[in-house]
Amino acid sequence: MRIRQLLGLSTVLTLGVALLVATSSGVSQAQDDHSSGHMDGDYVDLASFGHYHGNNHNGDDGLVGGRTAITTEALASYNHLRQFVGLDALALEDVGEWAFANRLTNNEQAWGTDVQGVGLFYAMQGAKVGWIADDKYDPQLIADIERTARLGSAAEVMPMIQDHAHEGFADFLVDNGYDTAFINTLKMEPHYAGWMHDRAHGMLSIENVAIAHDVNHLTVLSHDQMQPFMNDTWDWPQWPALDVSDHRVLEYYQSMVVLGDPLADHLGDLPGPQPSPSETAELTQEPTQEPTQEPTQEPTQEPTQEPTQEPTQEPTQEPTQEPTQEPTQEPTQEPSLSTRTAITHDWGSGFCASVKVKTDSSQPVTWQT
Repeated sequence: MRIRQLLGLSTVLTLGVALLVATSSGVSQAQDDHSSGHMDGDYVDLASFGHYHGNNHNGDDGLVGGRTAITTEALASYNHLRQFVGLDALALEDVGEWAFANRLTNNEQAWGTDVQGVGLFYAMQGAKVGWIADDKYDPQLIADIERTARLGSAAEVMPMIQDHAHEGFADFLVDNGYDTAFINTLKMEPHYAGWMHDRAHGMLSIENVAIAHDVNHLTVLSHDQMQPFMNDTWDWPQWPALDVSDHRVLEYYQSMVVLGDPLADHLGDLPGPQPSPSETAELTQEPTQEPTQEPTQEPTQEPTQEPTQEPTQEPTQEPTQEPTQEPTQEPTQEPSLSTRTAITHDWGSGFCASVKVKTDSSQPVTWQT
């Protein structure tokens, strides 16, 4: 059964509880320890997938100072962030499978509801940190904004997002009504229900100085909520994590958003809210049709027809007829004219003669003496 974003429907919740009771002993124990859960509206509590005790502050003792339980509202906030960068919404299983595939869990093999619980934990972590612009990240920002979300007001949190997020993200949250889910996710305590240590304790090496689990402690604050990167006691830092570069810490959290390689770089400077993949497909179809039809037809026909006909006809006909007829007729008639003169009488005052003129011309000939 795939538990997706709309988990809060009562029918799904009933099936989810039935499934949990039927699985491993650890999950059955969760029903005893946390039967009421921490339900917030239509969202499902992480403890519904199992409640573990491998670390401090995994229960109600951790929900102090404005800290809250982890619920599937974090998945909603996570998918809002993915929407902002132009990615499709995901289910808990998608995130959980990615975590198991990238050595971000205690075990290589998932059992029972491990995939869903691990998926919810990493969706929360990605939503808490993955929104920060590359050049604005500072570990202290996480302590400041989580503390403000827990103890302050939304009016104090939003300017912090405006100053440190990718351009347009704060407006995107407010314009779409996503700001409440985002702030509620900032309030969640990572150690709640024990998943951070008992199921999401990743052994992936980070810069050869820490492991993934150490870097996950960025979002764990001290008792007074002034310091990030604290361990489960809230008294001491998670020492190895302090040696990881700021760049690598942020890229690690951004990999949770895109489900990419935890050791690679992701989400560079973004120009603002990106269209979803479905909107991108629509945008790429219209420009492809119009430029293909009109430019191909008009330029090919006009230049080919007009220049070929007019220059070929006029110079060929007129010069051929007129020069051929007139010079051939008149010079042929004059050379064929011949005369013959015979003197027949002499009157004393002049000669009388008969003159014969012959011609083979078909045209009339005038002859004068």
